[in-house]
Amino acid sequence: MILSESLAQYYWPGADPIGKRLMRDSTDGLTVVGVVRDSHYRDLRKPRPSVYIPLRQSIFPGFAPTTLVVATSGRPSEMIPVLRRTVHDVDPGVALASATPFETLLAGTLAQPRLNALLLTLFAGAAMLLAAVGLFGTVATTVRQRTRELGVRLALGATPSLLRRGLLDQAMTLALLGVGVGLAAWLAVSRFLRSLLFGVSATDPLAIAGASLLLVVVALVAAWRPAHRASRIDPVIALRAE
Repeated sequence: MILSESLAQYYWPGADPIGKRLMRDSTDGLTVVGVVRDSHYRDLRKPRPSVYIPLRQSIFPGFAPTTLVVATSGRPSEMIPVLRRTVHDVDPGVALASATPFETLLAGTLAQPRLNALLLTLFAGAAMLLAAVGLFGTVATTVRQRTRELGVRLALGATPSLLRRGLLDQAMTLALLGVGVGLAAWLAVSRFLRSLLFGVSATDPLAIAGASLLLVVVALVAAWRPAHRASRIDPVIALRAE
């Protein structure tokens, strides 16, 4: 037999399992001839221990179902008739019970993770949109309330780029504050997110950095237009505003 790493470690911790025997029952034992990694055969989320036994050594070798994995460069559906003819040519007494593309087999298992990913993406997109709209409205309202002040600054010699930079700094301060609060909330609920994630850790630093950077970029883009508009205020009109 060939054992997976976790089983070998379980039965013979710290020892070389090659050549050891594992009893299948009180009279029948199998010799370990190799060790392989744990596989995702039964669960795509977490590798599980497995045992590999030659077909001829199966308890019921004449009735054991046999699965063939066929790699092809063409469309899998077009290969099914070829596979049936090939199996029949090799042994007319053997029939191909079913043939399914690997993607179809995975579709059922991946349906729930894909749905979770879709829902998380939709919620994240909605949250990002709300953050952008809120930041845009905040900066626009600030500009409108500070029209007279900005006009005075322009009249006293402030440059449009200086005004624009000040408004953008204010927007970035709000964005960074939001990122900090979001990161704290993320770390607080990360243990509950693990069951919804597949192929990525709930505390993956790359994912956290990417989401934070994306939020900052969205905030910068949302704040740019009102800040640019504020830098083009006519000082005369601004000073006349009540």
